[in-house]
Amino acid sequence: MNHPPARRRRVSILIACIAIIGSTLLTAQSASAHDALAESIPAAGETVTTKLDQVSLTFTEAPLSGFETTTIIRVTGADGVDVVSGEVSIADNILTASVSFEQPGDYLLQWQTVSVDGHPISGEYSFTYAVQPTTTSEPETSPAPAPAATIQVTVTPKPEGTEPAPSTSGSAAVGAGSAAADAGPGAAPIIALGVLGAGIVVAGAYFAVRRFRKTPPPA
Repeated sequence: MNHPPARRRRVSILIACIAIIGSTLLTAQSASAHDALAESIPAAGETVTTKLDQVSLTFTEAPLSGFETTTIIRVTGADGVDVVSGEVSIADNILTASVSFEQPGDYLLQWQTVSVDGHPISGEYSFTYAVQPTTTSEPETSPAPAPAATIQVTVTPKPEGTEPAPSTSGSAAVGAGSAAADAGPGAAPIIALGVLGAGIVVAGAYFAVRRFRKTPPPA
């Protein structure tokens, strides 16, 4: 009885099984080489009720070194504005980014990095930020009172050794009195001589007139 065809069939089936198993193992090994997100803050679907200053992503392995510029974390709200500020920080297998939320609401976190096997990996998830923004009210300031009106009185000091100015009438009276006083004893002889001279002139004129009247006119 001839069995070669059956033997060849068994060999073919065995080779096919080995190929399938090998392909499965290679695929599993390739998949296991990719890094995966192990933990995140905030977590997917979490409602954040305390102030959040940064988000962090922890992976199973550290990202491939030299590809830091391709590592991205974005956190956007309904308006599409990214609330991440600054660059992504990488510390071993943990990625962190600073965030600044202005309004509460639903946010979408998107990330991208390079796996240790050189393949780019990415993902996204949503969370809710339920912290109301704090508003600081400025203290009321009362208007400053108007300054009180001040009256300045300037007193000019009297210079030492000065006498008050005499009045005009007083000066005239004093001047007249002084002139009369000055014409007292020294001026008396002059006045007497003047009176005597005047008397002599008057007497001479008187006698001359009488003499002229007594003289008869020529014939």
